[in-house]
Amino acid sequence: MKLLKTFVLILAVNFCLLQSVHALPTITTVLLDATGSISESDFRLENQAAESILTNLYEGNKINPNIDQPEDYFTVAWFGGYNQYQQGPYITTSDYYRYNMLRTQLKRVQHPKYDKTAIYSALSLAAVQLYFQEMKLGKKCLKVIHLVTDGQDNASPFEAKKTIVSNFPNTEFRIHIIGVGPDASITEFSQIAEQVTHINDYANVGGTIILYHNQLKNQPEPGNTRANKSRLHITPEMEKKMFDEFIGKFK
Repeated sequence: MKLLKTFVLILAVNFCLLQSVHALPTITTVLLDATGSISESDFRLENQAAESILTNLYEGNKINPNIDQPEDYFTVAWFGGYNQYQQGPYITTSDYYRYNMLRTQLKRVQHPKYDKTAIYSALSLAAVQLYFQEMKLGKKCLKVIHLVTDGQDNASPFEAKKTIVSNFPNTEFRIHIIGVGPDASITEFSQIAEQVTHINDYANVGGTIILYHNQLKNQPEPGNTRANKSRLHITPEMEKKMFDEFIGKFK
């Protein structure tokens, strides 16, 4: 336990050191698989992982407050089959009241035990909500999705997959897919995700996301971070077209 606390503290300090180099505010969605194949204990573990990420971000702001640093935003969402999706509110990662409110929600949320797994649909819905938040803020943001699943996509309609594959990767988003356990089949998402990670159990979810998120914060600007893969540069016109596609398919 002491080793774990030390590890989390180190990650928090590293996050603070890295935080000073990124120029854009970041909006982050942690997207959790909530299908029936996930046990109650694993569902609790993945929610605890989301809470640890939230705490890491909040503590990072406390340790190294920087008035010149853009405000970052965070939320958690749960998904299952097509249109089986629920999301918490976006919070600023420096606001204690909202931080505590989301922590409470994570402790109390009930496992919905959805019957299918629609990963492409979930990514699309998360992207829509991120765009809405960016529009609400009225400023350009780097939009980040960390998706956790123990299975594979078996319910997304063709149009959902087509929309994601044709628009990602791009300069506006960073997508991180985490597969947990032996039945997670996530290789296909390497074509659209910034990073695809496979881990053995849910106890490692929080640390995996924090490590990647810290690397993300170390990027001076949202440029090319995968030298071996071209990235679609999104113009305002393309952004509007992408947004309209998402809304048309999933509203």
